[in-house]
Amino acid sequence: MSLVINSDDITLNDEQQLTDVAERYQLDDLYAPASEDYSPWMFVEGSEGMWARYLWFDLRLGQWGAMVKSEGPGVLGRHKHRSSVLGYTVSGSWGYEEYDWEAKAGDVVQESPGVIHTLRSVNPTGFETFFVLNGSIDWYDEEGNVVLVEDVFYNVHRYEQYCKQNGLEVNQALFRR
Repeated sequence: MSLVINSDDITLNDEQQLTDVAERYQLDDLYAPASEDYSPWMFVEGSEGMWARYLWFDLRLGQWGAMVKSEGPGVLGRHKHRSSVLGYTVSGSWGYEEYDWEAKAGDVVQESPGVIHTLRSVNPTGFETFFVLNGSIDWYDEEGNVVLVEDVFYNVHRYEQYCKQNGLEVNQALFRR
């Protein structure tokens, strides 16, 4: 069986047609306010002085957006991303123990998957960075053993547990639909 589409039925430049398709299928635009009422800062377990605040979860793409910060010296721990990560440094500075660069306010970092690294605060007053994370993250102990695999589902569960433990309502606006 073959499908035949008459090209006369498709007009690529018909603005109304494009608008109709977008209204039927497009996700709503994302607005993530800086307010902790939208999403609270949560201490990152296993870290030294690191906090995270979720901005969105997209379970279909396996993606989440988060702010990560420290208010002084801090270490996030040895990990490896299995997909790309994009970071924008809002304030302060941070880097990886394994690299010789330092991300300062205004800097963009694009990480390729597959390298083990250890995030640390470089600035004694800390840093704040916006990250877009995809796929999973493997977390390692000192002997090189994987001790946790983190992904969007893990982070949704972590967020829900935090809300439950602190008497907060889960913010449905965090979930991309």
